[in-house]
Amino acid sequence: MKIEFPKKPTPQIIKDLSGVLDKRAFPQTISLSHESNDLVVKISKMGTSTLIFTRTDAKKRAEFSLTSENIAFAHKPFYGQFKDELLSVVEEAGGKVTE
Repeated sequence: MKIEFPKKPTPQIIKDLSGVLDKRAFPQTISLSHESNDLVVKISKMGTSTLIFTRTDAKKRAEFSLTSENIAFAHKPFYGQFKDELLSVVEEAGGKVTE
């Protein structure tokens, strides 16, 4: 999976995503952070799942490619639904999914 945003610092992108997440009700607890400019998404409830998106910069955009995913056993049945919801959050925050 690859997502992209207009070029801005990763902490600002996380702030934009968090603003959208704050308006939604999720059955899991979702947290966003950055490590070495990468975007880290964690789902914590009945286990912890972690998705890491590695950032690369293009001329006018920031691209994040999913490079690691560790899905908790309890989350596997809902992963497709969560992924669809995450893509919706990305789009509402001004990003787009390219793959």
